[in-house]
Amino acid sequence: MKNVIYFFVLATVLECAFMNTLNAQGSSQKLTLSLGGGIEFGGDKIAEVYFTNGADQSVNAGQGGSVYAALEYQLSKSFRIRTLAGFKYVTTAANNANIRLTRFPLQISGIVNLNKDWWLSAGLATQQGIRFKGDGFLDDLNLTTKGGAVFGLGYNSFFLTYTGMKYKDNRQNAYDASSIGLGFLIPLRKTKK
Repeated sequence: MKNVIYFFVLATVLECAFMNTLNAQGSSQKLTLSLGGGIEFGGDKIAEVYFTNGADQSVNAGQGGSVYAALEYQLSKSFRIRTLAGFKYVTTAANNANIRLTRFPLQISGIVNLNKDWWLSAGLATQQGIRFKGDGFLDDLNLTTKGGAVFGLGYNSFFLTYTGMKYKDNRQNAYDASSIGLGFLIPLRKTKK
């Protein structure tokens, strides 16, 4: 929980500092709210589910589909700051059980526009409320992370990401939760301040 508080304090301080700098310089600042989603792959196996037909399925630490909201401050023509919060979920194909891994990703990134379409980003990522539920078939796990780095390459509203992260469960087992993902963000509203 301390990580979440530090993360949001840092994000708020940075955004306020940039807003004050821009207002002092008389610059026009753009604020953008966006909604999006994505899918990520990778990470160590947290659990493996075996089906009666002989098939099996792994639940990996970095795997999942996400929905998220993002707030961006356009600091200059070529640079912006993005904060992102979302929900990430993965389940199995089991018909008789709801085996799942859920978490709440949080990110803050700096984004550099390479031209009018392409951009690069780098920032910090964390996840909170990381829970694996075995639905009575497997042991439930509560996981934590110290966070990690996130990097992106985007074209307009679409982007590829790499997130480097590790989890630790309530039994002190460690998992690589790094992932490669594909996502999108659709702006809902832009305002000039």
